[in-house]
Parts: sequence; structure tokens; C-alpha cells
Amino acid sequence: QLARDNHYNRPEMTKDLTLDIKAGRHPVIETLMPAGEEYVPNDIFLDNKKQQIIILTGPNMAGKSALLRQTALIVLLAQMFLRPVCCVCSR
Repeated sequence: QLARDNHYNRPEMTKDLTLDIKAGRHPVIETLMPAGEEYVPNDIFLDNKKQQIIILTGPNMAGKSALLRQTALIVLLAQMFLRPVCCVCSR
């Protein structure tokens, strides 16, 4: 029920070394947002051939650490076979 209400999707697990998250959202931050505000979804793509690292820069309070925590939470939820907070998630 929670997954359906919050538009969480079942991940597609593959054997390749790719992490591809489309429209990922941080579940805790999204829940605590003030009424009327929406969390801006983020895409992440990492693989072992073209993009092994991301250089994430920006001013203080720009959401850099939230993006890292969001990605970690989505990966953990996917490994537990739960529906992560994203539209498309393949690993």
C-alpha cells in the first residue's frame, strides 16, 4: 500500500555493473517537505565502463549529501527487494 501511494517502483536487477536510477527521491526528506512543496527527483547513472565516479559540487545546503544518502537508500531498498523511491531503477 505504501509503495502504491507514494509511486515507488520495483527495481530491475541485472548482473551487469550498472546503477541507473531515474527520478529518484529521498523518502525521508520527501515526507518532511512542507505542504505544497515537492521534492525534485534526481537521476543517477554509474557503471564500470563509462562513468565510474561523479564529481558532485555546489554551495552549502545545495543537496549534495542528500543525493548521496538518497542513492544509498535506494540501493539498500532494492537489495532488500523492496520498492525504492524512483520511477526506474536498474542495477
